[in-house]
Amino acid sequence: MTPPTVAAVVKGRYGDKAALTFDSAEANMHAAEAGYERVNPPSLSPAERDKFREFAKMPSARELFIQPEPSLNAVSIIMPGDEHPEFIEWAQDTAALADFKATVVVIEEPKSGRLDDCTVNTANPTVRFDRATLPTTFLTRLSGREEHLDILLHEPGHALANMPMAHGPGWGYGVAKAAARITSALTNHPSDKAGAA
Repeated sequence: MTPPTVAAVVKGRYGDKAALTFDSAEANMHAAEAGYERVNPPSLSPAERDKFREFAKMPSARELFIQPEPSLNAVSIIMPGDEHPEFIEWAQDTAALADFKATVVVIEEPKSGRLDDCTVNTANPTVRFDRATLPTTFLTRLSGREEHLDILLHEPGHALANMPMAHGPGWGYGVAKAAARITSALTNHPSDKAGAA
């Protein structure tokens, strides 16, 4: 079968969005929530599975929804701190309100596909924001932007749950705890410069 034929078979059988399920209940749950048709690998013959992966580019739920552990490597270009000083100061100050000591850097890694990531160090992690993937105004306009807190809170959630790479109830509780700490700090100290962002 040719690649176009395999792709047509996959689309006809599963629709436009399909993902193979493996051993990650978390990834499978995210796939279902995102509207993917979940395909159980044992339901396919080995030949079908290989062709669906190779020719139809059928991803696994894990590949789609579980972020691999980041590594600080030569592919990542770390931007000088003076290029985005206000953002870096805001991110570090806001994280500190959640009792979260973080080193914040801006990188440019066009092939990462990630908005941000975090090294596995719950005591003093490095949180990296990728300007190759983020909207162009993200690092320059802070006022009234909920997405800044949405992304920033993701990492303290890992640290406070002591689960650097897992996304589950513990991580969700960590995010809520970090948000509560920040809200409390800003309520008690409304003039705090991190709250002005």
